Amino acid sequence: MISELRFAKAYNSLWRSLAPTMELFVRKANQRLYERHWPQLASNAAPGTRALINQVAFRSVVNAVAADISYERRIRFVEDRNNLAATEESLTGQRFLSATDLDESSALAKRMCTHLFRLRQDHVVFNPRYEGCGIINACFGDAISDNEHIIELKDGDRPFRSYEFRQVTIYGALHLNSTGRLPRALAVINSRRGVSVELPIDAMAAEVAGQSGYDYLREVIRVISDVTISP
Repeated sequence: MISELRFAKAYNSLWRSLAPTMELFVRKANQRLYERHWPQLASNAAPGTRALINQVAFRSVVNAVAADISYERRIRFVEDRNNLAATEESLTGQRFLSATDLDESSALAKRMCTHLFRLRQDHVVFNPRYEGCGIINACFGDAISDNEHIIELKDGDRPFRSYEFRQVTIYGALHLNSTGRLPRALAVINSRRGVSVELPIDAMAAEVAGQSGYDYLREVIRVISDVTISP
């Protein structure tokens, strides 16, 4: 059994078979399929702290949502350095981030809140659990909406990469396998770069595999259920 991230980042020969035009799609995603929401967020963070800054941002949004408060109060929540510092301590047991680092976490968190709760018209749940299938362990995604849009949140400063779309595809396949329902759309949102790609599942499947969304995800399920596969 392996994690969904390992399967997304490795097993390249299988992915070339599953999604033969994925690399072409990723180039198109980086050139013209993306939506621009904000300018790229500048960072002066010290080496080694970027991952923690990203984690604090995401967890702060999760905490704001768990508090069951309005959109405006969620924004105020993630603007408060004390809330961000408490979030960091809950993750690490101590404090590492500077005030500037916390401000960067706040900026990322505000972008996430804006994209997920002001720009969207449906309800979003964080950390959805997906039942394992075949060689893939049970796992948690980033978010899923009431309209069954599966959302992956990224905070790197590089262009979109194929493994990000592979990863959200795996969540889509696991969702179909456990619920019997086809997700309506797959999305990758990069709050640091200020861009997103969100496509209906049939449109994305047509782009990467020349198939319907159902046939594409069923083929992913078939492949991960084959215990003889290897990287």
